[in-house]
Amino acid sequence: MSLRCEYRQESVAEVLRSDRVLGVVSFLPGQYCGDDPRVASTSLIRIDDEYCCEAWLSDTPVEYGVDESTGLGWSCNEEILWVSVKMSETPGTDMTELSYQAYSRLLDFISSRGYPNVVRAWNYFKDINKGEGDEERYKQFCLGRHNALIEHEYLDRYFPAASALGCHEGELIVYMIASKEKSVQVENARQVSAYHYPRQYGLRAPSFARAAYKSWARSADMYISGTASIVGYESQHQGDVLAQLALTLENISALVDQVNEIDPMEKIDARFGLDLLKVYIRHQADYPLIRKKLEEQYGHIPALYLQADVCRQELDVEIEGVGSIHL
Repeated sequence: MSLRCEYRQESVAEVLRSDRVLGVVSFLPGQYCGDDPRVASTSLIRIDDEYCCEAWLSDTPVEYGVDESTGLGWSCNEEILWVSVKMSETPGTDMTELSYQAYSRLLDFISSRGYPNVVRAWNYFKDINKGEGDEERYKQFCLGRHNALIEHEYLDRYFPAASALGCHEGELIVYMIASKEKSVQVENARQVSAYHYPRQYGLRAPSFARAAYKSWARSADMYISGTASIVGYESQHQGDVLAQLALTLENISALVDQVNEIDPMEKIDARFGLDLLKVYIRHQADYPLIRKKLEEQYGHIPALYLQADVCRQELDVEIEGVGSIHL
């Protein structure tokens, strides 16, 4: 088995015609009005028109469906499970409870299906920076997620790679890739592990790894979590988006180097590089400068540019990436 991510120019409906699609993430609000369980629709705003959606593809036909008890959409092959949930906020429900319920449903489901290990997760919800101190919505989200992960016996060293970004409307959207066997967690020596952040970052520190390495039957993948301008645990270069971008790229480079040092890589006569980038930009006016710098650094590899709020109010850009080697 292998897993491949592609950014596609076709509509979601056209992408879904293949029986090898594990999941499709739409970044055109209202674009897809069907009920295919493989689709996760977000309210994040595309900055350019180059790509319509993100597609996760299997090299074999998949089975898929909806879990009737939870409403989760899922698909799988023999090694990989793709699953998503959409949670609406109701009066009296705070983000801590909402994220706890979302992750509890997801973790219960993947365990029941025999894919108990989360490799990579994405989290999108509105007003991520709203609130002061422990009442900030991102900190509330982190508390609920952490509580669910710990209840399901996820220790620090098994937290998945992840991203959490804010939008201006819509429900909490979580989608994830899960597997039968654990992935390898990767950290960055330049940074304190997120789950060891000090108390100022919330009642529970963010429960994710900086990156993950996963070997499938016919491919090996590197998943870089949302990465920003942070050294140690402190944000750097507030108000200077190009300096933030430069430091972000240094952090990504350090993670790629770490992945290439993992012991199983000795059996693979290749080195990882980045195949895809997803770039979250707080202020759309910064897009031309950011794109120019990324093309200078990486050439014209596929990059999806989205307007989104980074989880720290003082940061203006965050980048994630995927790299694959076919065995």
